[in-house]
Amino acid sequence: RIVNYPKDDVLPILKAENVNEFCVDGFSLGTAHALSIARYFGLGGSGYYDHQCVGVGLNCPYLSTPICAEFQMRCDADDMWLVRHNDTQKWSAAWNYALWDLLFYVPYISPPAKFFGDVWPKWAQACPEQVEQLIRDQTRTVVRGSQGQGCEAMHYTTQSMWGFDPREVNVKNVCVWYAQDDCLSPGAGSPPEHGEWLAKMFQNKQEEADGSSGAEESQKVRLSIRAEMWVVVT
Repeated sequence: RIVNYPKDDVLPILKAENVNEFCVDGFSLGTAHALSIARYFGLGGSGYYDHQCVGVGLNCPYLSTPICAEFQMRCDADDMWLVRHNDTQKWSAAWNYALWDLLFYVPYISPPAKFFGDVWPKWAQACPEQVEQLIRDQTRTVVRGSQGQGCEAMHYTTQSMWGFDPREVNVKNVCVWYAQDDCLSPGAGSPPEHGEWLAKMFQNKQEEADGSSGAEESQKVRLSIRAEMWVVVT
């Protein structure tokens, strides 16, 4: 689904708004969507000649499971849903209980019957493809999932299977922000090595393209990001 996201969801918006050049910014789990957009509309991408992604920004990014396995990096973003940390004991985390009720118990009930009421038949008639996709998602997460429908679908979509390799992304202007405190607590959050890997990967691409030194080109990349339009993915 991630690999098809630019064509299915972003392209119609760019056409409707008559956007030619744009930048995309991805935060945290939005890394998958941002890189997918940059791949599709970047140099050599299927949508490049009509709509050009001229810059991509990644803030506390995540990488897909296959890349983590290949380079032996942590991939534990779902731990915060499974392990009790000090953060979950604070009063400010009270919203978690309502969220967990929705995400963890929804697979064991019927969302259409419980939440949608008479809207469900109308939706099924107006958008049969969406309803069929929801049914497939729910069936898969109930049978195979361990974290509830919402968390399982989010983890599978944004981390496990992107459908592309981030090394396929070719965009001239790139900026990656990452730090040691990206982790929400020990063993959870955005592993900073993911951001470090992405920064080095894009820097190496740039050096290979023009033969410039890493430090000099890194500064150029940070200063040359254009902002005709930002598509923010969160």
